Amino acid sequence: IPTGDGMALVSYSSPEAPVECALEISRGLKEHPELKLRMGVHSGPVSGVIDVNERANVAGAGVNIAQRVMDCGDAGHILLSKRVAEDLAQYGHWRPYLYDLGECEIKHGDVISVSNLYTDELGNPESPQKFKAKERKGTHARTAKMGGKLIWVTAGVTILAAALFLGGRLNLFQSKPSTISERTISESLDLPRVAAAVRPAVALIEIFGPVR
Repeated sequence: IPTGDGMALVSYSSPEAPVECALEISRGLKEHPELKLRMGVHSGPVSGVIDVNERANVAGAGVNIAQRVMDCGDAGHILLSKRVAEDLAQYGHWRPYLYDLGECEIKHGDVISVSNLYTDELGNPESPQKFKAKERKGTHARTAKMGGKLIWVTAGVTILAAALFLGGRLNLFQSKPSTISERTISESLDLPRVAAAVRPAVALIEIFGPVR
């Protein structure tokens, strides 16, 4: 679904689908360094609508929050909302790649809890500029790793900045398998999938700079 300088992807399956998609996109971008993207993933309520151009689209809080999550990041980041992060953390194989960043201030002075998703090869391990600014002001953003070898952090990831939305409740991003630390996603995620009845996920993608 086009959204200005970006696009939104909607998944109605497991919370893993949008994250797998985000990692696959990140992998593909290695061959196109001129494209600067950031992605945000969230899971929440959305409604199907027909826009003024008579095209099917989606709208709702799920999409809006996914965008807010994405806006907290910089080029290369795959950020997740608290809900998404908590859902993924239920699968042990995801925990080593989830990093709690703490709270990010968004519009109207509101704050949202955000986590960063990255592997040794994919994503952006750097702290987003918005969080660095907080640190410079003396407020240290939490960067503890959820689960795995580090401390469990009560945060969840539900939006992938770069794609989002669709009906009921959404889970951002859907894609074919990609590799994580020399293992394919399909192999490393060889666990039971949650029922398709779970809230849909939305992933937002924003492009920085011209696309050639």
